[in-house]
Amino acid sequence: MPPDSLKIALWLEPAQVPLARRVAGSLSASLVSAGSPVRGQTTAVAHDLGASAEDDLRVMLNMQGIDAVILFSTQGLGADAADARAVAAAGARNTKVITLGPTPADVLSLRPGGWLDRNNGLCPSEVIRPAPMLRRSEPFVRSREIIEAFGRPASAWVRLTSARHEQTSGAHLLNALDLLQDLFAEPAWVSAAIANTQRPPGREPETIGGVPGDVHALLRYADGRCASVCVGDGGGDWAWEVALSSPQGRLVLRHDGVVWHAPDGSERDRVQPAAEPSPGAPRAIAWALARLLDPATPDDGPTPIADIMTVAQALLLSASTGQPESPATIRAMTGVTP
Repeated sequence: MPPDSLKIALWLEPAQVPLARRVAGSLSASLVSAGSPVRGQTTAVAHDLGASAEDDLRVMLNMQGIDAVILFSTQGLGADAADARAVAAAGARNTKVITLGPTPADVLSLRPGGWLDRNNGLCPSEVIRPAPMLRRSEPFVRSREIIEAFGRPASAWVRLTSARHEQTSGAHLLNALDLLQDLFAEPAWVSAAIANTQRPPGREPETIGGVPGDVHALLRYADGRCASVCVGDGGGDWAWEVALSSPQGRLVLRHDGVVWHAPDGSERDRVQPAAEPSPGAPRAIAWALARLLDPATPDDGPTPIADIMTVAQALLLSASTGQPESPATIRAMTGVTP
């Protein structure tokens, strides 16, 4: 299928219209439908984007002839098992479902009868493709050789920040944990704090989708390795940075390239971007979406949502209790298994 014959639908909040317009305009695809989870805003959102209006996400997921449904907002998605069935049905029709937010946003949705059950022969959580993801981003994809040469990291530091309408702290947190799951597997213990200037003491969010503001976390692994995460959606440029340390030195990855410093501080290797780097959400999101929509690009496979959601929920529990918590505790409490 020629790329320009692809048809997409968008689900977004009014504040995301400028971002969605820039992203959709850079894709080789036709925008045919748009809708919003904000009551009464679907018509205006669709008009601003020049698309037909659809205010029911499940109907949008069931549209015939749509190649991809892209959820800039995941507000309200996932709490109902019918949402999971609708996503599975879309996958059965080869409709891609791409989300920029946590989907589902609650670890309890992964219990039997939810997102890990097979519907229409597919597991709904395996149909979802989150984007943009660090380990599938342009710098990571173009730097695979140097990352492999650097070897097994002993520690990692991950930072992601943006304005909330671009991506939420919950989305950033799952993105960081997905990368760390790939690098280190599951941590033995996690500790976290969520900047709290507006909520009553101890009233931390119960779901990943409800994470506000800045989150700081420390992850400890059974083999002695460790990692730290800092995410926030309080404003500023959409930006990220990853620093990996090992006996081989330090490897720093950013949107504008990758640098490997030896233990003595000298530069051992460098990978520059293929084109002039352009920081910010529009380029990163558009690059990720174009790659997911390209029929010639092999599918990277599903995100290990059960693994990263249990770690994320353990972080929320730690933020509430003020104590280190284990993902194993979340598995025991919820019955969720990989």
